[in-house]
Amino acid sequence: MNNIVAAHLGALDDDGHDEGHRPKGRRTLGGTTFGAENDHARPAEGGVIMNPDDRWSIEVFVGEIDGETDAEVRMTKIDNRNFSGRGKAQLNPADRNVSVIGEEIAIARALSDLSHKLLHSATVGVESMTHEKARLHR
Repeated sequence: MNNIVAAHLGALDDDGHDEGHRPKGRRTLGGTTFGAENDHARPAEGGVIMNPDDRWSIEVFVGEIDGETDAEVRMTKIDNRNFSGRGKAQLNPADRNVSVIGEEIAIARALSDLSHKLLHSATVGVESMTHEKARLHR
């Protein structure tokens, strides 16, 4: 089976469920990304108003072939800074093929890869500013 899925990560409630809220801005549908012209900053948790120029968009791509699931997470800032992460999941031949589980594992691994790359980039930035060795913790 070869299925390709593209999704925009939206807001989740306290239980981790989709609130039904689709953020304005970049959307991905069938691999096509489009934006809204009239995006406005929304208060975040705690009432802080976010600057719409500091928005990052995340796209998740998942493909599954013969029990192996691949995921790629692409993160882009409005100024075209880009980061990406990749993850894989392999179906154990003794297990039932439940594609959503493989997708979740591959996406989690791709997000983990992305987070490590972001921390590395931030570390390099701190070190270039301070001219000292930096170690950022999770």
